[in-house]
Amino acid sequence: MIAAVVMAVIVVGISILYFRREKPIISSAKKRLVILPFKNLGPPEDEYFADSITDEIRARLTQIETLGVIARTSAYQYKNTDKSIKKIGEELEVGYILDGTI
Repeated sequence: MIAAVVMAVIVVGISILYFRREKPIISSAKKRLVILPFKNLGPPEDEYFADSITDEIRARLTQIETLGVIARTSAYQYKNTDKSIKKIGEELEVGYILDGTI
């Protein structure tokens, strides 16, 4: 069940990135991506699970040579922010943002 949820989040995120028609904010040889901390919709004591899934996705995506993934510490400053996705993208100078809930 958990694996299905994780896969669904990944598929939706990649689909959004693939079908996006706008040009990236920053154009470079490497595509730059930030994975924002996933929101936990479960009990507060399960917050570690959302953080772990976010970290696992980040670790896997960093293995792609043509993809520049923003560091965890830079991404986690936006954990409970009310800033817009566009503003976060501009601040981190990325063209793509992966956001999700668990």
